[in-house]
Amino acid sequence: MLKLITSKRNTIILLLGLLSVLIPICGNKYVIHILTICWITAIASVGWNICYGYTGLLSFGHALFFGLSAYITLWLRVSPLQITPWIGIFIAASIVGAIGIAVAFLTIRAKGIYFALTTFALPQVMLIVFTTFWQITGGAYGVTVPFTEENPLFMYFYNPAVYYYIALGFLTLTLLLQMKLNRSKLGYCLKAIGSDEDAASSLGINPISTRLMGLGVSAFVTGLAGGIYINFMKFIDPYEAFGWVRNIQIILGAVLGGVGSIFGPVLGTFVVIPLSEFMKLTLERYCMGLNLLVSGLILMLFVASVPQGIYFYIKKILKKYL
Repeated sequence: MLKLITSKRNTIILLLGLLSVLIPICGNKYVIHILTICWITAIASVGWNICYGYTGLLSFGHALFFGLSAYITLWLRVSPLQITPWIGIFIAASIVGAIGIAVAFLTIRAKGIYFALTTFALPQVMLIVFTTFWQITGGAYGVTVPFTEENPLFMYFYNPAVYYYIALGFLTLTLLLQMKLNRSKLGYCLKAIGSDEDAASSLGINPISTRLMGLGVSAFVTGLAGGIYINFMKFIDPYEAFGWVRNIQIILGAVLGGVGSIFGPVLGTFVVIPLSEFMKLTLERYCMGLNLLVSGLILMLFVASVPQGIYFYIKKILKKYL
């Protein structure tokens, strides 16, 4: 019976994967654009989910890793070395991964709300820095990817469907990484630290090194999303990179989808991003900020209705009927 249920679940996942591959055939560029943003945000949400869902560290600062990676990827591209984004994205993600380890080290004694407040301040500080030193960062005007002819080497394509598949490919890579982490020794140690740090320490788990590695991996994954984003959008500014809207989208994707699950951040993102775009198109024209108010109310009702997340709700239904 268990094998039958598992087989049906795998079939459903396979069908959804096949559907996601065939979507660009519809030819609607706006739909492709929104879905590409969904994939990119889902990658960042997976990164945040590793931080909170495994280690129990509530971070409000993952926009820091997203934004820095986007800028670093662009700087590597326009540098004299002209590093291709296919490599630059991983270099930038590795750099912000190291920054994530540094953040974890500096906040080694902070827990709970104190860690959350510390991480919340970091993107705000970076926003001020990047806005002030405009000679280097472009300031509030932002920076753009240099225009060029279509060039696969520099990830410059005219067809938006290509970026859709690139983002989908990176998301698949990220989910495979999380599955590997979930079954690894590090993953078990992270979960142990998140559940009960004192008990984990008594079993011989080093909470400090485990926490450093956990936030480093989390920052690396979020950095991948930032590198893809700048190549897709061709533009970024400090508010888009480090603003509170970016933070909220990253966090809500995982919270709505199901904290601690593998596919939860993907499902949650498919609620947050389309809802945000729909409200912006329909309500913002009438009153500035009305779209945010209505979106917030809808998301509050959604969380109240499905407190454990979409993934666990769907899992419960499938277990009941399959």
